[in-house]
Amino acid sequence: MRGRHAVAIAVVAFIVVGLTTLGSGDDKGDKDRKGPKGGRSDFALFDGTNPANVGSGAVCGLARKSDHPFTLHVTVTNFAAGAAGSVRVIYADGDSVSYPMAPNDKFQISLIGGSKGGADHAIRMAGTEGTQLVGQASILSEEGGKVFCLSCDADSAGDAACDAIIPDE
Repeated sequence: MRGRHAVAIAVVAFIVVGLTTLGSGDDKGDKDRKGPKGGRSDFALFDGTNPANVGSGAVCGLARKSDHPFTLHVTVTNFAAGAAGSVRVIYADGDSVSYPMAPNDKFQISLIGGSKGGADHAIRMAGTEGTQLVGQASILSEEGGKVFCLSCDADSAGDAACDAIIPDE
C-alpha cells in the first residue's frame, strides 16, 4: 500500500513540475508581439530591401532597466546597389558608433550591454542613408535579466516602436 502512495505522490509531483515548467516559458520567437516582454533570450530579423521598412534594423536590450549584463550578436549585409552607407550602433544614452558598409558588404559584431547606470540597457542597429540592411540580432541575458529584441520592420514592431525605445536620428 505504501508503494502505491509513493508512486501516486511521484506522479502528482511530476505533473505539477511539468505544468509549472510549461507555464514559465519565455517569449522568444513571438513574432506578433508589439513591445518588449522579456525572456532569457530573444532575436529579431529585419529586411531593408522592402521599401516599407524605412529605418530597418532592430533594437534589443533589457525588458526592465537593471544592471544585468547581456550579450548581443548582430549580423547584417547591405543589399544596396551602388551607394555605400553605414550601420549605426546606437546606445540608450544616445551615443553611437557608425561602421562603413559598401554595397553587398557583410558586418558582424558581438557586444556586451547592461552596465551600471543604464547607458547601454538597450542597443539599436540602424542603417544610414543608402543602406538596405538585411540581417538578424540576437540577445542572451547573462545573469537572469529579462531581455527583448524588436525588429524595426513595418510588418513587425515598426520604426515608431523602435524610436520609442531608442531614436535612430
